[in-house]
Amino acid sequence: RVPVTISSATFSTDWLETTHAFEASINWKDQYGFTNAQPWNLSIRHRDDQAPTFQFPELYREMAILETEALELKTEVRDDFGVKEFGINWQTINGVIPSQDILDVDFKDASLHAAQKELRVSFYFSPNLYNIEPGDVVELTGFVTDFFPDRVPGETAVYRIHIVSAVEHAERVRQQLEALLTQLEDVSRLEQSIATATDETLENMESLSEEDLAARLEDQATDQKMNAAQLSEMARKGMETLKEAMRNPTFTDEVMSEWSKTLSEMQQLADQKMQEAAKSLSQASQSPPSQGSPSQSSKSSQKQSMQEAQETEQEILESLEQLQAMVNEDLDQLQALTLAQRLRGLGRTEMDLETTLMDGAEDTIGLFPDELAPRWRALHDKLSDTQKTTAEQSQELQDEIGRFFERTQKEAYGDVSEDMKIKQTVEGLITTQELILKNVTMEAADQVAVWAKEFENWASQLEPQEESEGSGGGEGGGENKEQDLTKQLIALLRMRESELNLRMQTRLLERQKAEPEIKVEKGRELSATQAELQENLLEVREEIPIPFLDPIFEEIHTHMGNAADALARGQTDDRAVEPETQSITTLTDAINILNEQAQQSNSSSSSSSQAMSFMMQMMMAKQGMGQQGKGNMGGGSMAGGDTDRESLNQGGEDDGDTGESRSVSRGGGQASELPTEFRKSFEAYYKKLEQLEQPGSANNASQQGEAP
Repeated sequence: RVPVTISSATFSTDWLETTHAFEASINWKDQYGFTNAQPWNLSIRHRDDQAPTFQFPELYREMAILETEALELKTEVRDDFGVKEFGINWQTINGVIPSQDILDVDFKDASLHAAQKELRVSFYFSPNLYNIEPGDVVELTGFVTDFFPDRVPGETAVYRIHIVSAVEHAERVRQQLEALLTQLEDVSRLEQSIATATDETLENMESLSEEDLAARLEDQATDQKMNAAQLSEMARKGMETLKEAMRNPTFTDEVMSEWSKTLSEMQQLADQKMQEAAKSLSQASQSPPSQGSPSQSSKSSQKQSMQEAQETEQEILESLEQLQAMVNEDLDQLQALTLAQRLRGLGRTEMDLETTLMDGAEDTIGLFPDELAPRWRALHDKLSDTQKTTAEQSQELQDEIGRFFERTQKEAYGDVSEDMKIKQTVEGLITTQELILKNVTMEAADQVAVWAKEFENWASQLEPQEESEGSGGGEGGGENKEQDLTKQLIALLRMRESELNLRMQTRLLERQKAEPEIKVEKGRELSATQAELQENLLEVREEIPIPFLDPIFEEIHTHMGNAADALARGQTDDRAVEPETQSITTLTDAINILNEQAQQSNSSSSSSSQAMSFMMQMMMAKQGMGQQGKGNMGGGSMAGGDTDRESLNQGGEDDGDTGESRSVSRGGGQASELPTEFRKSFEAYYKKLEQLEQPGSANNASQQGEAP
C-alpha cells in the first residue's frame, strides 16, 4: 500500500522508483462514504527518451545555386517529448568560415514551450549577402536538441550547395540544350526507318499473308508510338532546362521565347501527327471487315489506312527537318550569347586579380619570393592558379570561337579568333602568371589590366545585337504581336521569380546580426535591385501597350516603389516584405490574365498561342501558379515574419529527403529505342488505349476513370 496526498479531486504520491513496469490497483472513498465498485487498475510502462530528429524535406544533398540567388531552407524537427532548440551549422570550402555570431542569429531557433514536439521552420540563405564567391561550396548540417540532460545534439548528413556564376550556369544550360540536337537526330532516324518500313509493307502487301501483314503493321504502330513518347520526353526535359535558364539573367527574353516556341512544336508533333500515324497503322493492322467480299474490302481498308499513315509520316519527317533547323539556329544564337559572356567573365576575373595585386603591393613590392610572409606567399600561389585557369579557359574559348566562325562564317567571330591568335593571348596570360610567382607585382598588375580590357573588347564585338524592327506594324503584325506577348509573358514570369528571390534576401537581412551601417548598405543594394525590377516592368509595359493590363501594372509599380523606398531606408521588416509580397501576388494576376487573354484571342493553331500554353503548363509546378486562390499563389513561402512556423501532424523518417541534384546536368543522354523485350507490354498498353478511345467504350471509360 502506498500513501497518497489528497487535494480536492486529485491525489499525488511520493516519487515511485520503477525499473521497467509498474502495476497498481487503486481504490477510493468519497466524503459521503461511497467507494468504487471495482478497483481501477493502472499500468505504467517505462520508455526511453528517443533522440530528436532533423530533416531538410526539400533540400537536395548536392545542388547548385547562382551567386545572386536566395534559397529557402525548410526544416522539420521532431522529438517524442519536446524539442528544445535547433538550427543549421554551415561553412564554406575554399572560402571564409562564418563567425559564430552569424550562425547563432541567422540559423538558430527554439521551441516556444517544453511540450512542443514537432516544428516546421524556414531559414533563408543568399551567397552574396555573405560575400561568398562563385566556385565556393557551402556545407550545411542541421542540428537539434531536446530536454534530456547532457544529450549530444542530433545532426543531419552534410548537404552541399555549389555556388556558380551566371556565366558558368549559362554554359551548362547551353550544353544541356545542345544535347537535344543529338536526340532529335535519333528521333529523325527512327522516323525515317518507320517510313521506309511503311513503304515496303505497302508495296508487298499483296504477297503477305493476313497474319504477317497485321504483325508488321502492329510493330510499326508500336515503333511510332514509342518514337512519339521519346520526342515528348525530349520536349519535357528541354522545358525543365529552360526553367533553369529563367533563373539566369544572362539569357534574354528573346532567347527564352524562341526556345519555348521550338519545344512547343516538338510537343505538338509528338501529340498530334505522330499519334495520327500510329493510329492509321494500328487501324490497318486490325483490317475490319465491311460489305462485299470480306477479303477485298479488308485489303482495301488496310491499304487506305496505310496510305494515310504514309502521308502523315512524310509530313512528320518534314516537320522534324524543320525542327532540327530551328534547334540549330537557336543553339547558334545561344552559343553566340554565352561566348560573349564567358569572355566578359574572364575580363572580370582579370580585373579582380589586378585589384588584389595592387592591394598587397605596399607589403610585397621589392621582395624576392622567398622573402614574402607566408600569407602573401599563399595568396600569390592562389593568384597564380587563378591566372593559369584563365589561360586554360582562354584557349578553350579561342578554339570554340574559331569553330563557331567556320560553321557560321560570321565575320565578328573570325576577327576575334584571329586577334586572339595574333596577340598570343594564352602565352601572354602564362607570362603574367610567372610574373605573379616572381612577385614582380607592378608589371604583373599592368599586364593583367591590359588583358582585362582585351577580354571586354572581344566580348563587346561578339555581343549579339538586339533586333531593331518594330513589332505589330504592317503585314504580319498579328503574328509579331503574338510573339511579343510570349516574350512579355516570359519577362513577367522571370520578374516574379526575381521578386520572390528579393523577398527571401530581405527576410535574411532582417535576421542578420550585423553593424547598422553594413545592414543599411546591404539594404541599399537590395533597393537598387528592386528599382531595376521597376524599370524592367516599364520596359515590358512599353514594348507592347496592353490597355487592360495598365491598372495592374500601375499597382505592381507602386508596390515595387514602396519596397524600394523601405529598403533604401534600411527597413527590412514587414514594411519592405509586405509590398514585396503584394508585388508577387499582383504579378501572378498579370501573368494569369495575360495568358488567358492570349488563349482567347489566338486561334488554337497559332504557334505563339501553343507556345504560351505549353510554357505555362510547365511553369505552374515550379512557380505555384495552379488553380489556387489569390492568397495562396507563390513559389516561396507567403508567410510574413522572420521564419515560417507550423506544427506537424504526421510522423515519418527521412522519406522527405531527396538525393537528386538541382544543378544542370552536363550530360545529354540518348533517346535510344526501348529494348525489344518491352514491345509486347507496349503493344498491350496501346491496344487498351485504343479500346478506351472507341465510341462503344465511352461509358466504360467514364466508369473506370481516365484512361492511363
